[in-house]
Amino acid sequence: MWSCDEYKNWLLNRLTEIKQDLDFDKYSIEVFNEQDYAKEKSIKPKTITVILKFLQSFMVIAASTQPIQMLVVSEENSLSVANTIITKFCHTYNLTTIPDGTTYVKHSYSTPVVLSNFNLIGVGLRSVLYINTTLYILEDVLDINTLKIDDNEVVFLSATAGYTMNGDTQPFDGGYAITEKDFATFSMTIIVPCVKTDFTTKCLQIMNGTSTYKGNDVFAFDFSIGDLSFALNMKLKSCTFTTAKNNVPSLQLGFSV
Repeated sequence: MWSCDEYKNWLLNRLTEIKQDLDFDKYSIEVFNEQDYAKEKSIKPKTITVILKFLQSFMVIAASTQPIQMLVVSEENSLSVANTIITKFCHTYNLTTIPDGTTYVKHSYSTPVVLSNFNLIGVGLRSVLYINTTLYILEDVLDINTLKIDDNEVVFLSATAGYTMNGDTQPFDGGYAITEKDFATFSMTIIVPCVKTDFTTKCLQIMNGTSTYKGNDVFAFDFSIGDLSFALNMKLKSCTFTTAKNNVPSLQLGFSV
């Protein structure tokens, strides 16, 4: 299970990477839990400070939920840099799963909200941002981290994989009947956001009957469940488009070997 210090270090490393990607090298980022921040005596003009308050966690079998209140104190006399960095962080890591050995940590972040402006901190004015954060910490979980189809990573909302064995039941005198394996099938259903990619375009063209892709409805799947790898050529069996007000259009796609 992630400790407070482990999350604090992970968060600092990710924010630093984003800061460097955005060419904000003149600024520094510091991350504290609320008890440590209270000990700070000064803050530099180009320092962005993140303060974490770990709330009561909720534990169930093999998992726990850790709510966190995240406050971001902006750079001096501005909000632009802090808001840009933290907004990109939230969009990048929201609803992602970070494996750490056999522990999986699913992240949930809200978009930043400005709590207050014109706060006199140090010798200048600063703004304070709030981000609602929840970590779902799962122990010894087997899950799909990355799904590749036709060598491209596919972002999915949900995935269901199933194995079905067709049995041939043989009579047996004096006891239970014995079922022998006749054949088996493997199928997979995924729901994906209906955004324009080569994958969604291929599926919609097959649905429309205008596919020009070689191999027609064959898709090369490559994914793992835990340490067990799956590399399968599958055919599109069903394609359902769904849209609704205030919701992202999606495709429910059924595949079979």
